[in-house]
Amino acid sequence: MATRRDADHPQQAISTVESELTVIARLMEHYRRHPDPVYKDMDRARYLIARVVHATGPLSIKALASLLALDAATVTRTVASMESRGWILRSQDERDGRVSMISLSETGTKMMKTVQARREERLRGLISDWSNRDLQEFGRLLMKYNRSTAEFIHGAMDSDAQETGMRTVTSLPALLTPGDHDGN
Repeated sequence: MATRRDADHPQQAISTVESELTVIARLMEHYRRHPDPVYKDMDRARYLIARVVHATGPLSIKALASLLALDAATVTRTVASMESRGWILRSQDERDGRVSMISLSETGTKMMKTVQARREERLRGLISDWSNRDLQEFGRLLMKYNRSTAEFIHGAMDSDAQETGMRTVTSLPALLTPGDHDGN
């Protein structure tokens, strides 16, 4: 059933966005198959976990998995590999000693910031001919798209979570957006 909101979005605009997202997905698949030297020290999965843990401070594996919309087993394996590299520290939750809390070590923070600087340098090269206005607008629209996507995913997760008792902590895009909560 078409809604008023559907009428506000011309078909050509929807088709363009859908096509461009398909290209982005293909490019991301290329990066997955041909690892980028930017990630030579910390792959994308570990980088994302480091960014989230840096932004949130200590949190449980369950909370981290919820934020990333991943299963706890996947997050546990990745966190264990980060811990073996000295990037993650574990401590007991003060409220529930059965729960392990993870935080980013000083070494993990340095590595994350090194990868972040490489990523930002790469991005500067890709968009060097963009105006500041275009770049700000692109960033604003990406944040808006990511928030909509996170709300959609977490909405689906929340309906599943009602059965398991797990709640979504917050939206990932909001955590990774520079601001008061960026761990600095």
